[in-house]
Amino acid sequence: MAIPAFNEHGLLPDGIYECTLEEVEARFGMLQDSDRRSTLWAKFREFMEDATFCKLVKAVLVDGSFVTADRSQRHRSHPGCSGRPRLFR
Repeated sequence: MAIPAFNEHGLLPDGIYECTLEEVEARFGMLQDSDRRSTLWAKFREFMEDATFCKLVKAVLVDGSFVTADRSQRHRSHPGCSGRPRLFR
């Protein structure tokens, strides 16, 4: 299932969405208004590459303000924080 559009509150609808790292990056990882977001995403991507190579990770939850439409929250966000879970492989 593709990553759905945000609801009227700027959040993803409740659910678990299977998607690739590339899909998450395209939607949430490279925001044009935030150098911090792209730096965090690069570090997360590096972690995922290492963890996948070592066969330590099968799935990861990406949630919280990292997957919100609220730009005021994005500067604090990072992948893997607590909140409503979102799944990708």
